[in-house]
Amino acid sequence: MERKRVLVTGGTGYLGSWIIKTFAKHGWHVSTTVRKNTAPGNLSVFDEITQSTGVNIDINYADLLTPNSFDNAVKNIDVIVHSASPFIAFGTKNHQKELIDPAIMGTQNILQSAANAGIKKVVLTSSIAAMYGDGREVEGQIIDESFWNKASSATYRPYEYSKTIAEKKAWELAKTCSIDLVTINPGFILGPALTSRQDSSSIKIMNDFVKGKYKSGIPDTSIGIVDVRDVAKAHFLATVNPNIRGRTIICAKVIKFIEMANAIRKKVGDSEPVPNSLVPKYLFWLLSPLFGIERAYVSGNVGFHFDISNEKSKKDLKIQYRNWEETVAEHYQQLKA
Repeated sequence: MERKRVLVTGGTGYLGSWIIKTFAKHGWHVSTTVRKNTAPGNLSVFDEITQSTGVNIDINYADLLTPNSFDNAVKNIDVIVHSASPFIAFGTKNHQKELIDPAIMGTQNILQSAANAGIKKVVLTSSIAAMYGDGREVEGQIIDESFWNKASSATYRPYEYSKTIAEKKAWELAKTCSIDLVTINPGFILGPALTSRQDSSSIKIMNDFVKGKYKSGIPDTSIGIVDVRDVAKAHFLATVNPNIRGRTIICAKVIKFIEMANAIRKKVGDSEPVPNSLVPKYLFWLLSPLFGIERAYVSGNVGFHFDISNEKSKKDLKIQYRNWEETVAEHYQQLKA
């Protein structure tokens, strides 16, 4: 029987590389897209995946911002997993150029190329960020697949805004182009990386723990977390299951950042430079620019708490989530090494 063929965009990324490895382990023919200026060292992840799975990865060059640049990559493909999109939670200088344009135009361009090639199924990496924009918006609630982010804008939480409008654009185009679209909406992704890239906010925040950036105290903030390997597996399961529809949250547990620090100490040792206390909100608000965090984020998120439902993922995808404490510790130890 001929092997199924998948195209995974953003293959050198933190999540994209794990998605590729997951499909390769299941014997799929895997193609990916990278930018033409990708450093040769970042491409080495594909050699490592080939060595561990026996599957060669076809590399194509494409740009999220360029119409028709995916046309060659989608030829003879059965399904597309679109995971390429910037994840920069804080510190962008030009929100439109660095976050919003790549998210929207990339989604538009890949779906248009899919439609032109007659591809009927696309699995899109969205985010829990497309469901809520700050803690005030969902205080005391249980977030599920019916939620949409209404708090973010191009100037307030622009990453969350980019994921929201990109997913909305995807649903609009999928309907127009008669594409079977499924979105995977993960929480904050943690866990060991296959690549050495450091441009994901997931890796940056964990690096901040490793470097002791918050050792004097951390704000009282809730976050839904999930292992990168579980997110990759969810993309695969959503691809092979013809009955999966709509949006699916992938989240192991909602925790507070202080719990993440406690898990690191528990698993790695008491001598690690991670916080063991909370910092008062007013003090963190004053100091937040020194940490590269906007004061508006502190106002809207510190001290507000919520939960996230993962019932659909467990019921429809049969996901069994990894232990979140082990995920955090493994990621921390990898970066420390």
